[in-house]
Amino acid sequence: MPYIKPEQRARFDDAIISLAIRIGKEGELNYVITKLIHTWLTEYGINYAHLNSAIGVLECAKASLIETVLLPYERTKIEQYGNISELDEDYAKEL
Repeated sequence: MPYIKPEQRARFDDAIISLAIRIGKEGELNYVITKLIHTWLTEYGINYAHLNSAIGVLECAKASLIETVLLPYERTKIEQYGNISELDEDYAKEL
């Protein structure tokens, strides 16, 4: 989870909201994320440490999205529509 202090978030939130409401399609979202990473790399230098950091940030953002948004969404859908098979039930017991 990308924890930064609320006063630090305030520096970014208006720009992020302004940008996010302009993004319509998945390709546009991919472009914006890619361009942001490329711009950051260009600004701070393309080297192993920065490339490793950028990839790590993307992986952690992915993991956070899965944990905080996708899994709760999936659980509500399972409650709404039921399990597909006993494999789902076995998996749910492990959680």
